[in-house]
Amino acid sequence: MWLTLADIHRLEIEDGALQTLPKQVSTELPSLESLSVAWTSVRALPPRLFQLQLSALHVPRNRIRSLDGIERATNLRVLDVSYNVLEHLPDDVGELSCLEVLNIAGNSIEELPADIGRLRRLTVLNCSHNRLMSLPSSLGNLAQLSTLVVGNNQLSSLPPSVGDLANLRDLRAQNNLLRALPGTFGRLQRLASLLLCGNKFEHVPPQMSGLAALQTLNMRDNQVARVDRVAIPSLKYLVLDQNDLTDIGTVSCASLQLLSLKSNHLDHITKDVSQLTSLRSLLLPNNPITSVPVELSQLTRLIHLSLSSTNIQTVPLAVASLPNLHTLELEDCTELDSSLKAAYKMRGRAGVKEYLEKRPHVESRADSKAAASDTDVRTNDTRRQVRVLKTESIMPANPPVAAKPTAATKPQAAAKPQAAANTPN
Repeated sequence: MWLTLADIHRLEIEDGALQTLPKQVSTELPSLESLSVAWTSVRALPPRLFQLQLSALHVPRNRIRSLDGIERATNLRVLDVSYNVLEHLPDDVGELSCLEVLNIAGNSIEELPADIGRLRRLTVLNCSHNRLMSLPSSLGNLAQLSTLVVGNNQLSSLPPSVGDLANLRDLRAQNNLLRALPGTFGRLQRLASLLLCGNKFEHVPPQMSGLAALQTLNMRDNQVARVDRVAIPSLKYLVLDQNDLTDIGTVSCASLQLLSLKSNHLDHITKDVSQLTSLRSLLLPNNPITSVPVELSQLTRLIHLSLSSTNIQTVPLAVASLPNLHTLELEDCTELDSSLKAAYKMRGRAGVKEYLEKRPHVESRADSKAAASDTDVRTNDTRRQVRVLKTESIMPANPPVAAKPTAATKPQAAAKPQAAANTPN
């Protein structure tokens, strides 16, 4: 069966040399519903195109400068004009009353029109990688909005009306100039994922504790010096890499599965971390940490522990023996006991565990100094006799022979914390 132009419902065009959209697209395809034109040199869309009954228009990565006339495409549900050279949106963009997805990322837009608040069916708005310095208060009228992406702009604040986005589940505001969140932010009771990395926050905003559905919080690369108190019962993934933390502080998150504190200024691990009994991954590399508290042995669900590039000298046997621990990372720990380091290089976590079982009293230098205060200096002997306080081992006197390690016990590459899907960095 031969198809006529009138039978075409979907058309895709990719041609780097194309500078003008063929006239036939607007005049001879009356049934066209979805049009995709990408990676071309097209600078403008013909006004007649908007008279078609298009439901989806994808025109990313072209050279489009204007969307004049698009308000007539009233059947549009999806509009993607990302990575063009737009400097503004039409003032009457609100006429696109059926629009559900709007992607204007990667342009040179400095301001969103207030009329955008009339897009009452909009569920996804991506305006990242533009030049926005503020967002209109009418944004709060987007009652169906579930995903808002405003990363890589110049935003110094979010409007208080953002608290009215009752259906918002995913907010990505990375790489801006944010220092605080509006007081209304705690009203976002369905927010599950929040990306705030690369801003100017000096603390974790207190509004977080009111976010009943929040599962992922990423505040990497800010200026957070201390976590005063984070109490978010639903939180599963907390990322505070590349901040100014000198103390972990109090993290009361019963559901937390991943805590990532890479590249801070931590010199110790607080015992409170042992209360995070749901934790699967604890990532602490590139910190000046000097010791590992034995209390971490309470993290019986821990699968991945990263202590690379720290100043630790040993690892408690109870921690190395955690029942679910598959990956223990000790790379570039320059202060690590030399024999322990050799055991790690040979067999990873399994080697560490076996070595500690054979020598359960391996001490850190700090422990040795403390023990040295209990000495017996005998006047009849020219040599000082040192009696080191015997430390208790939580292992039995004659520990069972370690089972032959499986492939799961070998060191694995550190798993990257999963941020929200398609998150721009």
